[in-house]
Amino acid sequence: MKDTQQLTEIRAGVLSCLDGLPGVVNVRSSNAGPSSPASISAWERKHATLLPDDLKDFYLLWDGLALRWDVIAHRREIVPLGCMAINSLAQLEPVDAAVLLDEREESRPELPKAGPGGLRPFNLDATCECGRILLLLGCDGMPRRAEVWFQDVSCGLTRLAPSFAEYFRLLAVSLGLPRWPYAHTDAGLDPTARQWFRLLAPHHLAVSEDNERSATATAASAPSPAASLLAAAWPPRGGATKGLGLAAPLTHSQALALLQRAGGAAAQTATPVAAGAPREAVALLHGSRPAAPFGASDAPAGGRPRPTGEAGGVRRHRTLRAAAKATGLSSKMNESRAVAHEE
Repeated sequence: MKDTQQLTEIRAGVLSCLDGLPGVVNVRSSNAGPSSPASISAWERKHATLLPDDLKDFYLLWDGLALRWDVIAHRREIVPLGCMAINSLAQLEPVDAAVLLDEREESRPELPKAGPGGLRPFNLDATCECGRILLLLGCDGMPRRAEVWFQDVSCGLTRLAPSFAEYFRLLAVSLGLPRWPYAHTDAGLDPTARQWFRLLAPHHLAVSEDNERSATATAASAPSPAASLLAAAWPPRGGATKGLGLAAPLTHSQALALLQRAGGAAAQTATPVAAGAPREAVALLHGSRPAAPFGASDAPAGGRPRPTGEAGGVRRHRTLRAAAKATGLSSKMNESRAVAHEE
């Protein structure tokens, strides 16, 4: 029951951290009761696969997770912001295996080795609007071996964690900020999301920024204190990248330490969100101006610059909307951004 205790401690750490962040209000956590062992066995029979032990422990504690919180933005406006969610057992539904294939309908080389039954993707977070969180079962030929991957709106796949327990810790230290999975992709965080991270989760953002400086060799400044704190867990990854590049899993003790320091440091030094919330971020949340979910750079990781100017922006957002529709990731948020940008 070690995983059960750690899951409980991480959830308590998140609540304590949010309680210490200036400007964070209305923290709401679901009180879903535990799933029964019989319901877990029934799910495994229905889908002809086995759940990993750490995910079983989660469902034996809570039948899903829904933790939301708001911030007090400029003009004392209450804005919904954070969302940490994991589907209930009934919502843990399979995803079309075509998401694991490339344009030649072959298995993507970056994916883990599949067993005789193949990789089985399941939707782990139905609330995710910036892509899809995939639980891959049957990794490395082991029935109970699972990894968590992120499918972005361009259909790219990025591994977030080598197990559910490690994904839960990663989700916790992100505090459920908007579009947080992009911090771990080559595209990186968009400017609006980056502002929210800088205000509320600099401990998470610092490594991404240090990796960018290391990759581009354009800055010789020393790593920030937050980046130094994370160095043991997230040493910079080689090559040009905007992602955090987790070279080692985030351990339980490291996650707790980050949450404790983030809440304590914010209570002592952070500017209240009411006085310093990014107006562009608030405008985006209200749908009044568009923002691409890709990184701030005009050049993708592949090297060829993206189109610039008004026409380039229209083409980028049309491509984004088409990709979202083609992969079933279309949402009102993404479509509204693309339409607004075209106008």
